[in-house]
Amino acid sequence: MNSTTRQITLGAWLIAVGTLLVGANALFQAARCYGRPIAGVLLCPDGTIASIGMPDWSGIEQGLRFPDRMLSIDGAALVSSHGSSPADAWDSQVDAAARRGAVSVRALVATADGAALRFDIHLQGDAETVFLVY
Repeated sequence: MNSTTRQITLGAWLIAVGTLLVGANALFQAARCYGRPIAGVLLCPDGTIASIGMPDWSGIEQGLRFPDRMLSIDGAALVSSHGSSPADAWDSQVDAAARRGAVSVRALVATADGAALRFDIHLQGDAETVFLVY
């Protein structure tokens, strides 16, 4: 085996190992989030409503769209603090509401036109589909 063939073989092995690591990480992240409740909207890390979602989710049905911004959930403000984002605060508040047995959360939203509106957003507890927004 000459040195060129050896380099190609080594490169192929490195690509294969890298691909396996990326795939394993994706499976780990999906398994970690399986079964978590999903509220009727998805948030970007900065607290804006994401532009993706299922049409039958309650937030989408009520007209929440990008670039609306989530301000609070059940009276708790969604603020950034020490490495956590408003979306992290949203996730923990949704998880807490689900543990309490709530079927919906009350959200205060700043719409794109400057209005502040309250919405009841229903929790999807079965988590058949999990979307992650980073």
